[in-house]
Amino acid sequence: MSIRISIYDFFAYTIPGSVYLLVIAYVCSLFGILHIDLSTFNPSFFQTLLIAGVAYVLGMIFEPIAKAWYKLFKPKDLPDKALQKFQNERPHLAVEFRATDWPILLAYIRRENMELAEYIERDNAYNLMLRSLSLGLLLFGITQIIQFAITLSVLHIVFGIALLLASVLSLKFSLTFAVWFYLLIYETTTARTLPGLDKATLKETKSSTSENSGK
Repeated sequence: MSIRISIYDFFAYTIPGSVYLLVIAYVCSLFGILHIDLSTFNPSFFQTLLIAGVAYVLGMIFEPIAKAWYKLFKPKDLPDKALQKFQNERPHLAVEFRATDWPILLAYIRRENMELAEYIERDNAYNLMLRSLSLGLLLFGITQIIQFAITLSVLHIVFGIALLLASVLSLKFSLTFAVWFYLLIYETTTARTLPGLDKATLKETKSSTSENSGK
């Protein structure tokens, strides 16, 4: 049995996992469990791969917690809101599916055009990465606030507040990518059902949806 991990999935877990690893190392250093001098830390290629592997695993382990954190701010019925946005922007197009059908629609797109499906799922990978990164930044910000309470150093409270703001921004961008993910599914499905469009046209949807996502 082969295991297939896309580059987007890898970074979606590894980047937040690196933050979790940094928080764990910082807390351990804070309580004297270990001491790491980042100014002299120069890992070898093998050590870098090992750190990346550990970060990836940590990203996967913390994903359920990040998802719960994400749900505290995620609007209810986000797929419905994305579909409503799609219909409002294109009232002349007939939509013959429901927002809850998006997993089936994505499965159909995968069957018809895997390259296009991977392009669409890229936004979902960004969403996953940013929501996990938001949790990591939140935890790191909390450690800085705790450090401020211990040392009363203004630098720690400033750094902590900056991390908390970065956490909120990451969560905001995560929600944006989530909406783009649903919109791309709806746009691609609708384009596939329009008269006169074939599979070649379906491929071209990737470029048009990219321009719409950037607006």
